[in-house]
Amino acid sequence: MDTQNLITFDEDYLNLASNFTRPIDFYEDFYYIRNNMNLYNNTVCTANFSNKIRYPLLVKVLRQCFLDNSALVLTVVKSLKINENQPSFAPLKLIRLKDVVDIKFSSINHINDQLLAEVDKTFFDFNNRTPLFKLYLLNNFHHLICAGNHIIFDGGSHLLLFREILTNLIKFDADSLNSTNSQKNSDSNPNTKSSSDPSSDSDFDFNSYKDEILFDLSNDHIFLKNMPLGLDTAIEDCNSPIFFAVKDLFKYFAPKNLRDYKIFGGPVPNSWTGYTLAQPVPKNQIIFKLKRLDPKVVETIKINCRKNSVTITPFIEIAFYLILNKHLQSNIKSGIVKKDDIGYHYDSFRTFLAMDARRFYMNKNLVQNPDNAWGCYALQVDYLVQTDQFIKNDNKFNWDYVKQSNDKVREICKGRDPVNHMAIMKFTKRENVFKTGLGRPRESTLQISNVGLVDFDKYITSTALKNDNNWRIDDMAGSQSLGSTRCNLKLSIITTKDSGMCLQFSAIRDDKISYENIIEECVDFLKSEKYCV
Repeated sequence: MDTQNLITFDEDYLNLASNFTRPIDFYEDFYYIRNNMNLYNNTVCTANFSNKIRYPLLVKVLRQCFLDNSALVLTVVKSLKINENQPSFAPLKLIRLKDVVDIKFSSINHINDQLLAEVDKTFFDFNNRTPLFKLYLLNNFHHLICAGNHIIFDGGSHLLLFREILTNLIKFDADSLNSTNSQKNSDSNPNTKSSSDPSSDSDFDFNSYKDEILFDLSNDHIFLKNMPLGLDTAIEDCNSPIFFAVKDLFKYFAPKNLRDYKIFGGPVPNSWTGYTLAQPVPKNQIIFKLKRLDPKVVETIKINCRKNSVTITPFIEIAFYLILNKHLQSNIKSGIVKKDDIGYHYDSFRTFLAMDARRFYMNKNLVQNPDNAWGCYALQVDYLVQTDQFIKNDNKFNWDYVKQSNDKVREICKGRDPVNHMAIMKFTKRENVFKTGLGRPRESTLQISNVGLVDFDKYITSTALKNDNNWRIDDMAGSQSLGSTRCNLKLSIITTKDSGMCLQFSAIRDDKISYENIIEECVDFLKSEKYCV
């Protein structure tokens, strides 16, 4: 990609936008490059809304989200007028509904694995003038899907931003229904539909609303707030060595074929001292699976975790970890996989939600109390439990494994220096992340992101409406899609009171390991209560 062709704007825009613009920092360059090389795919979130999602409602919701979370109105620009010709984050000049929302027509009336894979193929071009995320409505207007580019939806922050969209959806819908019910009660003819009736078919004409303005910088700049901090600043806030902020380091390890990006602030060397850059994983080689544990199963898991004084995330991690290793050992014995093959041993890995979410939620509690049974965290840690322990115990489940993992996470959560616990950030290894890691998959990794319990009840003010479940969120899920630079199995977890625990899997298709069977076996184990004390 030639960054010289990035967006240019008129003088008035540049003068105004420069007040809300900052250069892409060092670690964000990392995302920027991988996105443009198709090494990272998008992040994807889904939810089913019990009411029909009406466009007037969606306009209100998105506008509120834009004004509360300015990351959603940002794009990547390059201009001589902004930050000395460096790629920079800047707010868009104008956003209309059609720039953000699209309809996915399908013969089915629910989100399935195939539709999820299709949405993941959404491409976000830095050359255009639209946001770096897209909302899709299924044609029954009950299902909402969000796809976002990693440049704004990195780590686990996409789950938090999607939650903002859903909470506003519930809040505004509750206001609308309360208002409509009041109008009906005072109407002499209760069977007459008003134009504001939520069930009115006229509300579903997209063409009537597609040009609705959601954000206009010239008028809305006074509302912009909470502009996301750079990841460098987020790491600094964690009191860790600022490795990623060393501006000159990355360019020395940049591969030859990245020289044209010219975003390193200096010349890129002709030699590449590490591994050759990995090829992107073809989109059709990524497996998506959506699974759900009903509230009764979740409650059983929660009770047993409390009995053992552990949180839920380490429990799920160990359950999956054991089954992965059981399949691996079987394949080694059968000769399908050699013991020393790269990528065929598993360690534990959690996305560093707290760090990159800090950019979007600076004044909010990012990591809940680790004593909370829900385990609302997602931290990156390697080798919480050594694989050889599993092998010695024939990969049988043991709560001691969960306790070991849980103790490590507690230690990390209680400290103000979580980054230093990441093996990849240790002094002896931190240069190797660029020398040997750029573009290479973490093939030996299971990655888990758990947002924990998402409770929308506080937004429901009418007891009667609450009992009718007028705005229940079902089958809510979120995931970072796989790219060849991360790992070959990811699991994202969101729990709600109504729908239980929603599990979204993505895996790189592998002839040597059947991830479909592993996922089914893991979910069956969680449902079986074999782990009960």
